[in-house]
Amino acid sequence: MASMAAVAKRVIALYKSGKVAMADELFMRYFGKQGTPFLRCVVQACKDSGDAAEGWSCIRKAIEMGVKPDITTFNMLLAACAKARDLKVAQEVWNELSLNKIAVNAITYNTMINVCARGADLPRAEQIMHQMLQDPNGVKASSVTFTALMNACAKTGQVSKAEYWFSQMTTLGIAADEVTYNCIIDVCAKSSNTEKAEKWMAKMISDGLRPDIKTYNSLINAAAKSGNMESAEKWFFEMQRAGCTPDVVTFGAMIHAGTNSHSSEKAIYWLEQQVKHGLMLNLRCLNTMLHAVASEGDAASLQHWYDFMRSVDIEPNAITYSCIVHGCARAGQLDKVVEWLRHMVRDGHDPDLITCRTIISAIKENKAIPDGLSASQWAYGAIISAYAHGGKFPQVTDWLQEMANDGAELSSSLIQDVADACISGNVPQAVATAIQQAVANGGHRNNKSRAKAQVTARGRNRAAQGKEVFVSVAPNWTQADQVPQQQMPCLPAGNQPPGLAPPPPPQQQQQ
Repeated sequence: MASMAAVAKRVIALYKSGKVAMADELFMRYFGKQGTPFLRCVVQACKDSGDAAEGWSCIRKAIEMGVKPDITTFNMLLAACAKARDLKVAQEVWNELSLNKIAVNAITYNTMINVCARGADLPRAEQIMHQMLQDPNGVKASSVTFTALMNACAKTGQVSKAEYWFSQMTTLGIAADEVTYNCIIDVCAKSSNTEKAEKWMAKMISDGLRPDIKTYNSLINAAAKSGNMESAEKWFFEMQRAGCTPDVVTFGAMIHAGTNSHSSEKAIYWLEQQVKHGLMLNLRCLNTMLHAVASEGDAASLQHWYDFMRSVDIEPNAITYSCIVHGCARAGQLDKVVEWLRHMVRDGHDPDLITCRTIISAIKENKAIPDGLSASQWAYGAIISAYAHGGKFPQVTDWLQEMANDGAELSSSLIQDVADACISGNVPQAVATAIQQAVANGGHRNNKSRAKAQVTARGRNRAAQGKEVFVSVAPNWTQADQVPQQQMPCLPAGNQPPGLAPPPPPQQQQQ
């Protein structure tokens, strides 16, 4: 016979797969036999799977059957909410406890505050704390409670609030331990307040407590956030003198310090030190390394570190590619920017508005603007072209809309590029129509479409000479039954903006 834990996991799996009737039948059958112990197994299964909502649904079913779950079961569900960062379900559970006047205990309060902390909801965490301090049953707060509340302060970067609650804790006669001190030092670190972090470190030592690896990591992180490489290195060596062995977090902070102090050499040095200490590299530290190199516009080194990342079987993410794109833009290598954007899209990662803005900023800074195009036109065009060539046409529509919202006008080369990609990519009619409409509205604030392309006299002369023409919209490309290629201006090869070369000619349709 299957254990209760195995059956509970089966129930949750059925709910997740949409087989509600089967899940209900299995839950009712076992709950009818085993009662609360089985319900707790279900809640634990929900916690393990990171889905507090299903656990809450099962508890409500039990209540409807006339069973009143005990506070231990509710505490388990709140713990599941904390793991899933599900503030909504946690609040519903808390309301249920209040409505039915179910007596809560210190674990309930501590867990609820922890849910709020993980969800960065400091006001709600403080509200729960005030309720606990006035609890009619005399439930007392502990250092665990105050530490959970200070974690909420850390999430929101509010040092003064953390210090206030630390003073409230000592006023109540609750002694601070290493965990509490580490927490308030971490609050200071996350706010880049090195001075206050060091002050709390000194107080910790004066109270007879010994700093540990977490304490030193927080201090190094505070220095790293403010770009103070000297302070970061001071605390690194102080940590070693204190007998603490640096870990991956330590070296990650040191690499970050090198990045924020605009020293790729320091970042590289500390990455090499991490390897020498026998610690595995991870995506985060390598992305930090790439950010340092990108800030200096060293395109060759970016390629080197990307290849190194692949060689150690670390899969790049969107941040990786955004760093490389930024670095190539800073180096003025716009052809590389397009190449990496297309690589990024091919690998299933999406450039975002931050990626676009960094390209625009780098192009303006280096004055590497292609002839006849603004930095915004080029950056948006490169991203749209990457999606078009990757066959991701819904994203083409989204970015055309973003481009229009930003007031950047379309160039005829981009219109041609998108049109050719639509035909060669065999785009569904609904998607093609959406793209057509986005192009028709492109380049105008408030998305007011114009029926006729506005081509200047200079543009007509360039067209007569076989040169590229820039237009506000695609002429007459608004009807769903029209073939885009027939309405697009045909551009001669070799006159595309850098990096936006035309795709291969589409295959002729069978007659």
